[in-house]
Amino acid sequence: MSNLDSFTLLVAVVVLYLVVGAVLLALWWRERLAALGWWAAAFALTAIGFVVVAQGYGWNSYLERVAGVLIFILAFACALAAAQVVSGHRPARWALVAGPLIWLLLTMFSGQTSFATHIAISSALFGAYSLATGVVLWRSAGGTRLPLRLAAACLWLAHGSVFLLRLVFGLGIGWTSSLVVLWGNFLILEAIIFVSALAVLVAGMTIEQRHLDHRRLAYTDPLTGLGNRRAFEQMLDRLMPLPPVAPPWPVLLLIDLDGFKQINDAFGHPEGDRLLVAFARAIQHWLDEPGAFWRLGGDEFAILLQGRSLTEARATAERVCQTIKEVSCRLVAPGQGLTLTVGLALGAPGMRRVDLVAEADVQLYRGKNEGRDRVIGPAAPDASAA
Repeated sequence: MSNLDSFTLLVAVVVLYLVVGAVLLALWWRERLAALGWWAAAFALTAIGFVVVAQGYGWNSYLERVAGVLIFILAFACALAAAQVVSGHRPARWALVAGPLIWLLLTMFSGQTSFATHIAISSALFGAYSLATGVVLWRSAGGTRLPLRLAAACLWLAHGSVFLLRLVFGLGIGWTSSLVVLWGNFLILEAIIFVSALAVLVAGMTIEQRHLDHRRLAYTDPLTGLGNRRAFEQMLDRLMPLPPVAPPWPVLLLIDLDGFKQINDAFGHPEGDRLLVAFARAIQHWLDEPGAFWRLGGDEFAILLQGRSLTEARATAERVCQTIKEVSCRLVAPGQGLTLTVGLALGAPGMRRVDLVAEADVQLYRGKNEGRDRVIGPAAPDASAA
């Protein structure tokens, strides 16, 4: 390609990265989503990196080359941070500084004349960051549940493969000035395709994340972080009606805190809320049934145990009773622990959600009428306990 072609490609890719970065920055300013800020930084730094590297496009511009690659590495680190935020994690600080430090140290020891070595080091770092970003997005995609995130992961993995190919290719042959220009033009073309696709996917992933956030809010109790009544009912609807299989059948525990209104009246609603949160966290700490604990509203909770005998379910209920006493003694009523009542209902083949909940509710109010602070359920052991 001619110099004009190279210059045109360079201008095109710089403008494209700057425009996408500016749009994402504006979206971040409006939405205040951390991932958008990291993506915007990655695009903007990449554009700056192209400009700096272009100043030293050749053999003798050591400082421009080192500075430009350093900016590129920072851009890749920001992209990895964005992927980590999208995946629900905090950016790894070490990843933000490790690549730049490795680049500076290796270039310092390799000397100013090691052009091929610089290409190998930069290609390895670019490829490593790209592949890491792809892996992070892939792991958080949930199979095909988040197709746009999965597509972005594939795009980053392909992007990283280009740099690894450049690394292998460069180690196999010597770098000439014409080959440098050829690879430079190829990488610019690849970058144009990459940024165009990634811009669309970032916008799509933002919408996808918004949908996930709204769904999470719709199915999560805002105080305790447990699933709410809607999540509880959806879970039971997926499970029931129960098929005609051998026991053990699921056991539902409906839990109601005794005298919780008096706690609110005596200590205030903030202390009551603190008690509910502490109780929920304490149960989650030892309950080995992930996703099977819900706050149905107020001071009412539910636990669904599967694959457990009725005897084991009763033992779990007794431990729940002990937990609320310990938590309430520690937080609001030293020496006078709060109690709760638990109603147990055992599932049976063909039973519907409303039947199981109604049976547990009957047992719960039976316990309330009999004096509270007790576990009430079927008297006879289930078949699995026999």
